[in-house]
Amino acid sequence: MFSSPFSVVPATGTLGAGDTMQVTVGFHPLTAGDHSGSLVVCCTGEESICTNLQGKAEDVNIELNTNFVKVEKTFVNMSKHTTMFIKNSSNITAHFQWKAFPTEEHENEEKRRQCSLLQPSAKVWLEAYKKDKKMEKEKGFCENRALLLCNKYKQDNAKVQADPMLFSNDIFFIEPMEGEIGPHCLAEIKVTFKPLEAREYRCVAYCNISGRESRLPLCLRGEGQGPLVELCSDTLNLGSLSANTPHNCEVKLINKGLLDAPFTYIPSITNVGSCFKFAPEEGILAPGEIQTIQISFNATVLGYFDEQFQFSVAGSPTPVILTIKGRVHRPTLHFDVDELDFGDISFGFPSTRLCRLTNTSLVPVTFKLRVSDDGTQPAVSSFDQIRSDSDPSWREGLHSSVKPREFTMNPSQGTILPQGHQDIEVTLCPNTVTEFCRKLLVDLEEIGEGVASLVLQARCFVPKLQVYPPILCIDDSCLKVPFKRKFFMRNNTHLPGCYGLIPQERKEDSPVFYSSPKPCGIVQPHSTAEIPIVVEAQTLGKHRTRAPIGVFGDERNPLGIELQSYGKLSEIYPSPRLIEFGMIPVLQPNSQNFILFNEGLVPKYFRMKIVCKPHCYVIEPREGVIPADGAVPVTITATLDDTGVFDDVIQLFIGNSLWSILMLQALGVGCTIVIDKPFTPELNLGYQFRYVPDGD
Repeated sequence: MFSSPFSVVPATGTLGAGDTMQVTVGFHPLTAGDHSGSLVVCCTGEESICTNLQGKAEDVNIELNTNFVKVEKTFVNMSKHTTMFIKNSSNITAHFQWKAFPTEEHENEEKRRQCSLLQPSAKVWLEAYKKDKKMEKEKGFCENRALLLCNKYKQDNAKVQADPMLFSNDIFFIEPMEGEIGPHCLAEIKVTFKPLEAREYRCVAYCNISGRESRLPLCLRGEGQGPLVELCSDTLNLGSLSANTPHNCEVKLINKGLLDAPFTYIPSITNVGSCFKFAPEEGILAPGEIQTIQISFNATVLGYFDEQFQFSVAGSPTPVILTIKGRVHRPTLHFDVDELDFGDISFGFPSTRLCRLTNTSLVPVTFKLRVSDDGTQPAVSSFDQIRSDSDPSWREGLHSSVKPREFTMNPSQGTILPQGHQDIEVTLCPNTVTEFCRKLLVDLEEIGEGVASLVLQARCFVPKLQVYPPILCIDDSCLKVPFKRKFFMRNNTHLPGCYGLIPQERKEDSPVFYSSPKPCGIVQPHSTAEIPIVVEAQTLGKHRTRAPIGVFGDERNPLGIELQSYGKLSEIYPSPRLIEFGMIPVLQPNSQNFILFNEGLVPKYFRMKIVCKPHCYVIEPREGVIPADGAVPVTITATLDDTGVFDDVIQLFIGNSLWSILMLQALGVGCTIVIDKPFTPELNLGYQFRYVPDGD
């Protein structure tokens, strides 16, 4: 009996009496170091003879000249190789094999794994059993598929066990896979690298050498090279560029490899990158071929840019990158003035100023004008406001949830040619009592906003208007009979004003109705406007009615006139009751007419009297008789002796009783100084001495 790593030959035999036999003890260690064992000889009927065995094992001096092999970059589907050596420095001939696993135990584990995969599953065994039973039932015999499966498994398992597990790889190849090395000799080993993709490959092969306990590892590394495409220049600096202006340049793609290179431009998604166009965007470069790429650029984003553009090359893991740099500046525009000052402007009255916008750049620009902090709701002008006296804004003002657009430009947009200009009208229609300080801004299409600006200044006021007279008397007005009167709107300011007599909200019990055929209007600076009003008494007695008058822009402080009337059933009455001369020259006679009516059945004696300034008026006839159911025409002539407003009263007496009154209104204009001779055609003063001495 013996213990490994020792062996004996022959292990058994017959020994005659007095004979001797030579046996050979072999020592085959699997590991380095000291080994010991015993050789036991067992004889029939005799005691066993035991002999101690000892041995020492050492690794033979055989090694790899390197444990790492790196192959140069190799184009995909092409191959490169390199060499290394196994060096035998011992005195024995050694056998070597290139293995896939580092130890025999790993090999056995892999064989067990493969055999377990070969073992038919329970489902396969069951299926074979069912088929056999079915065949036996139908034909009376079966193929014994289970036995066939078992035999096939044994055959496949034997193949696995017989597999030497040599190194095998789809990328790296070693030649020779096995062989012998004589004493003090070198074995040349060729390592071939053939990549399938453009990436790095790594693996390890293990050299099993007889005379050595462990296998020697050889690390293999290589990198697959895809198509090799480069740019003639990795960076393009375009310098200073004008916005919204086409620019062109080019770059060359060069295939420096040995493979066809299909390339595709990857579109950029950045704001600046989307302004670039490449042509062609795709193609195939043969080895050594050069492709010129045309680049067009129309900049819309201002400022410095540094963009990277990528070309994908099929079979190459990294794209070709082109960097383009530059700076985009916008076109230069300027106004001919620094600001537009509208000065003092009245609420709701449009005012226009002119300016000029000049394009000093070498490219055309498309512009659009806007005013900072301006609203969107169109502003209401006084000329629109006076069209309707029933507009709620007379009472409530311009109330809107949207801010008014008070500035308008003509034109508000357009295109200016290089070195050209555009005259612009800026109109302000203020709907806000405030001091304006805004900016007229110029936006350029696809370039930027507010590239040029102009200050707009203005002050908006509502002029203070006055009603004259504040009280309008309509005495002895017959019931249901309309009486026409006038009153005035005075404007002593330097701005125009807009007014409107607010319509009466009539009710069934209203004692007086009033209306106007021309309720709204505009009164110019330092002038007076005339407002006609029609009053109709509905009930008997004295009445005081307030008629509100709105001023556009100042709805919180409406003006008003008080209408005083006396409704009665009258037999004798004058018509009209208000004598208005209007504006008449001073010192020149001006006449108006009225009629005295007598609807009674008897004649009536009358007389009339001027109350305040009888010297300025002449009445014809001053007194007389009004026939029954008749009328008397009366002429009153005014000769005003001064400028200004003349208000007076005519008292009408029937018998000795004051029956009624008539109102007189006039406005004197002109000059109160006159000459007795005309200056034209000439004024001859005759000869005059320049100096006459005093006589002594």
